[in-house]
Amino acid sequence: MAAAGITAVGGGDAVAAARRKLPIAAVVTEYRTNSHADVIVGKVLEGWRQDGKSGPDLKLVSMFTDQVPERDLSRGLSRKHGFPIAKTIEQAILQPRGEDRIEGVLSIGEHGNYPHTPKTRQHMYPRRRFFDAIVAAMQKSGRIVPIFSDKHLSWKFSDGLHMVNTARKLKIPFMAGSSLPTCWRYPALTLERGVEIEEAMAVGYGGLEAYGF
Repeated sequence: MAAAGITAVGGGDAVAAARRKLPIAAVVTEYRTNSHADVIVGKVLEGWRQDGKSGPDLKLVSMFTDQVPERDLSRGLSRKHGFPIAKTIEQAILQPRGEDRIEGVLSIGEHGNYPHTPKTRQHMYPRRRFFDAIVAAMQKSGRIVPIFSDKHLSWKFSDGLHMVNTARKLKIPFMAGSSLPTCWRYPALTLERGVEIEEAMAVGYGGLEAYGF
């Protein structure tokens, strides 16, 4: 193999190297250490263990950050990995061209300085606003790509229903869920596909909305 100019790598790395990395955009509330943007997008940029090794077959080609906290990581990562920070969500979706034309969007509306609902103290994260802006940009381009929305859809049922109905109407491949599958595991347990789980327990140190969904 060495004589043929082929470098031997681990099985997973070899398979990943043979596949084209699909370009994606990320729309996030903020990006700092251990934020959901870091936990999810960090795997795209730095590998599954965020150690520079193999990761998902995705390539981040643009990012929009709604807020920029004091401990922001996005600007440094932009310089390190060469992706642009867009001024608007529309720009993040439409600006990449050619081989970098986006094939999917990560919408991460978690963390940041946003108001709470007065009675239930739910964080009013802008997940619907993100979704609507992403969809508007895709409609402007005439091209639909999959969207993943982190966490539950919204603090408000009608907003979540609007997102689902819009995705169905426009035939947008739409998925939402937890960042937990991408988190560190101690011990590093990996379950086989299709295995049946008898019991599971979740432990959190914060409110139900943040740690129960």
